[in-house]
Amino acid sequence: MKQMWNDIKQHKTRTTMFSAAFFVSGILLILSLAVSSAAQTAKTFARKTMRAAVSYEVDHDGFWEHISTIDDDDEFSREYQNYPHLSQETAEMIAEDERVTAVNFITSAPVYSSGFHHVPAGSEDGIGSYIDEGGGEVFWQEPDIMICAVRYPALIEIAEGTWTLREGRFLDDSDTADASPNALITAELADLNGLKPGDSFRVDFAGSREAADMESAGMDISGFGMTLTVVGVYETQNVVDPQSEQYWTMSPCESPANTVVIPAGTLERELAEDQALEQEYWRRQGAAGNRNEESPEPEPDSVVFLIDDPLHTEAFIKDNAGKLADYTFLNDGTERFEALVRPLDMSIFFTRVMVGILTAAMIVIVALASALVIRNRKEKTGQLYRRILSMLVIPAAAGLILALGAGTALSSGTEKLMSRYLDRFEMYAGEEPAAERVLQWISEENCFTEISPAEMLGQYHVRVTPGTALGMLGSGVCILLAGALIPAYLLGRQDSGTDENE
Repeated sequence: MKQMWNDIKQHKTRTTMFSAAFFVSGILLILSLAVSSAAQTAKTFARKTMRAAVSYEVDHDGFWEHISTIDDDDEFSREYQNYPHLSQETAEMIAEDERVTAVNFITSAPVYSSGFHHVPAGSEDGIGSYIDEGGGEVFWQEPDIMICAVRYPALIEIAEGTWTLREGRFLDDSDTADASPNALITAELADLNGLKPGDSFRVDFAGSREAADMESAGMDISGFGMTLTVVGVYETQNVVDPQSEQYWTMSPCESPANTVVIPAGTLERELAEDQALEQEYWRRQGAAGNRNEESPEPEPDSVVFLIDDPLHTEAFIKDNAGKLADYTFLNDGTERFEALVRPLDMSIFFTRVMVGILTAAMIVIVALASALVIRNRKEKTGQLYRRILSMLVIPAAAGLILALGAGTALSSGTEKLMSRYLDRFEMYAGEEPAAERVLQWISEENCFTEISPAEMLGQYHVRVTPGTALGMLGSGVCILLAGALIPAYLLGRQDSGTDENE
């Protein structure tokens, strides 16, 4: 210590220069580390805020890109017949993963209310007419009820509290296993029609025009639909904004208030039974040859898995990728997330590059300066190493401690500067999604929770935390050790070579 103190007094200018170098580099290091930490924290917040959802989807673009290269018509037709689809068996295998907490395994079907009223939506009642080319009036009716047939009763909306039970019960495993004719209806639908648990209601698969055509063909269509029993009434937080442009053109069945939830097996059974009536109608119309008389294989419209943690989605996809067929994939909204956090990734990249450059530059500067001040080359490598360290320890410590205090004082200004930069950056790549059309909760577009750039930047705080302080001090120690070791080692080797030559 005495030798170090004497060395400082004898070389005040050199000590001051070393302290200043460590002070400036220390400020840049600690602010770079703080900016990187703030960006990483905001990224983690954004990912954890987004729903931990993974959807099972068909890669339509990839398949079309594949078959578009086929020139032979017969081969093209064969490939097209193998159009990829969502596999019920695959979805069930993925649902067995222990990280899955809820599943929206849904087949949807727009139907028509029979003997009860749908909840009004928009400016249209879903019924109207028009004059055809022959001058006749043609009546039409839009579906006003959306059937959501579920294979797993533990739905995401229930798990997250979007739906809350007001009366009765939710569907359970016995309902889905037995394909019972039980149904969940919304509180709005129940209040409008005076329905309660235990009451029955009917929905039809044909609208007024189709029903009239079938009756005019002499068919009994009393069985063309299904009768359901209310087992539960739920309240939903899914709503449509009456101020949105789409509200005034939406169909009644697009309103979440007109959603009826039943077991998937129930819908499949009823559709299979009613298909015979439809085939009979087309036979009477002489168009049976143009109709597919085989029942289509049940295929879910949407399969969304909710897992235990948003940060586990990447591993979940990797672990289940081997279960997927060609041109199907698992999507966790990574593209949206990456577009959202792209500015943060850029700031993290540049700050890490800055840390690397600063560290390397300081090592070179300290090594060169150390080599220049060593007068006695006859000392052994260990002695040179200790001398250089003694020359650097106090200036480095003083510079880094001052840098820690200055970095803390400058962190607030750095946050404002970086926030302005990030706020001006284009947060999303490509076009923004169309104006809000949050109509059906089963929509694939709705399975990923959106977070705005403003919400994400609200968590962006540049602070000198114990972690960033340790990072800066650790970098300083690395600079000190490397800067001292390199010249001592090189000078020691040079002296050893000189001794051998002598």
